Amino acid sequence: TRASKSVLFMLLALVSTRVTVVVVLLVALRFDMKARCDELGIVSGEWDSRRPYRSVQIMFVTPEAAVGEAFRHYINRERSIGRLDRIVINECHSILDSLKGFRSRLLGLRQLLWVET
Repeated sequence: TRASKSVLFMLLALVSTRVTVVVVLLVALRFDMKARCDELGIVSGEWDSRRPYRSVQIMFVTPEAAVGEAFRHYINRERSIGRLDRIVINECHSILDSLKGFRSRLLGLRQLLWVET
């Protein structure tokens, strides 16, 4: 079932002309999802504020980067030109774990709830 949940947002991205942002907590999971996108022919990228972004169907981002200013500018730019389709927080139940001390910065992801898509 783990893979099939990811396939849901991948299929939506496959048929959309807009970008799906996926917040991924674990590096290994991000690599697996990126490889799966490559297999399906989905253009995806991994957010890096030091590199210019390119047009992608799925943009993977870490929770720490997702709450940063550079990524906020990226999201606002994509939204302003009508390219932001959806924001997915993979393994979102982990945010509840952050209340108990696990990656407390995950709580900052709640600001993504206010981004209009």
